[in-house]
Amino acid sequence: MQKRDWSHDWAYRRRGLPAEVPAGRLDVRYAVNSSHGEDWWDILQLGRLLLAASGSAALSREGQYVRERIAIDFIDISCDSLIQVPDGRVYRKALEVGTSWLGAESVAGNDYFLGAMLHRLGRLHLDPYTSDRRLQGYEHQHAMWLARLEAEYGDELIGVPEEELRVPEPADALHRADNYLKEAVKLNEGNSKGKSLRARVQALEFLEALGEPVSGQELIDLASQALQFLDEGSIQQRLAMQATLARHGRPGK
Repeated sequence: MQKRDWSHDWAYRRRGLPAEVPAGRLDVRYAVNSSHGEDWWDILQLGRLLLAASGSAALSREGQYVRERIAIDFIDISCDSLIQVPDGRVYRKALEVGTSWLGAESVAGNDYFLGAMLHRLGRLHLDPYTSDRRLQGYEHQHAMWLARLEAEYGDELIGVPEEELRVPEPADALHRADNYLKEAVKLNEGNSKGKSLRARVQALEFLEALGEPVSGQELIDLASQALQFLDEGSIQQRLAMQATLARHGRPGK
């Protein structure tokens, strides 16, 4: 296995991009949309480069948007990477980036951005622990996910402190997810609010599967609220909320 290069100029060399490419001219959506497949490592490195390059964006409204967009996209990319391999280094960097924006003066009062960031921080603690998982037999599925770290990196992990590689335990991560998503619901509107409500239901359902105390009435209320805000095009998310209501003996529309 070829040893991974964690240096910041790696993705530029790989794609032949000049190191001075302005952040505002990079296609960040390419990285996000491509981060689900086998090239997740390449895309993660591109995301790190975009993040580093965003510091050179102009001190203007456009430059501020570029920095905000890249930070959001970096967390999306990191989240998708963690679904593939549970690497604590990736988790902590994404968490550092996201939380640093929550108290930033430049976004004070920008509920749209803060709601989006809080939702991403919720997903960072939710999706890697629930994606392609079933409520039944969770512990075995989680153990298989954890095993991917050594399978992916092998001898590259020799000498890396265990605490750097460790990711949060499932119950801890899911409680953190729910806390971030609660705050996201307060700021988001419309379909975005519906998605945050839906994500809260997902977090609570998996917490319940792990033996944590969860109110059935709260699940019903959250699922019902999610259906009120999710648009008709969010078919899979609406179906999931209807399934939650059906499990609790309540019809969903």
